[in-house]
Amino acid sequence: MKGLFKFNLTLLATLLTLCSLLTGCNGQNVQCKKTGYPHRVKYRAQSLKKLYAAELKQLNRVGRIAIIEPGKVDQFKKQLKRTEDGLLKKMKEQNIQNYSLYLKDLGDQTLAVFAYFETPEDTFDPDLLPGGKELNWTDVEQVFYQAGRTDIAVPKLKVKRVGMVIGVKPRMVESYVLIHKYTWPEVLQKNYEGNIREFSIYLYKLAEKYYIFGYFEYVGDDFAADMAMIDSDSATIAWMKFTDEGCQLPIPTRAEGEWWAVMEEIFHSD
Repeated sequence: MKGLFKFNLTLLATLLTLCSLLTGCNGQNVQCKKTGYPHRVKYRAQSLKKLYAAELKQLNRVGRIAIIEPGKVDQFKKQLKRTEDGLLKKMKEQNIQNYSLYLKDLGDQTLAVFAYFETPEDTFDPDLLPGGKELNWTDVEQVFYQAGRTDIAVPKLKVKRVGMVIGVKPRMVESYVLIHKYTWPEVLQKNYEGNIREFSIYLYKLAEKYYIFGYFEYVGDDFAADMAMIDSDSATIAWMKFTDEGCQLPIPTRAEGEWWAVMEEIFHSD
């Protein structure tokens, strides 16, 4: 049964991808002038790639992960506070912006630190990552990005930043990554309407386990209402049947009612 279940989910991912590849509007993109996203599902995978390429062109959205011993968390936070001024100076010198650090216990006393920042540069000073070589920071693969609601000006203090983490079933990792390369336009549109922007997802392997770390910003006025609107959308529900129920593994330390576990923000550059 397990083999059959895996086969069916993998087949579903393949079919969903083929639908994105094979449907089209005679090679044309039919896009909404206001949002920039397509009115219809029917447009070619090539158009999707162009959309992603345009969004990724201006800045590199960098993700890094480090594992920290439980007994050293307080020491790490104190060191971060002591070096904050020097860290902010280095960021300015190297064109680093929107730098955030998040912390979460993944279970079994395994604490992960997730670093997210944006830069126009292809390289950066490793000293920008607190703890240096002692923490053994790991580069992680970005498997999804959506610029989202970037067409409205929002004061920095009003922006809600979210760092989050969830597990992925090892046998479903390839399918999960593949389907996110061809995310349904209707799902992207609902994220946009829900006032989400700068949405990035990163894949991380720890021993024999896989995790997905996510970062996004919310720029609306009613977070709960917008999230409920997204979750009640029929296309999003169908999408999550595969991505969430079929592929993801919630971590045991998540709060009650959570699917993705929200991480503690322990530093932000702004």
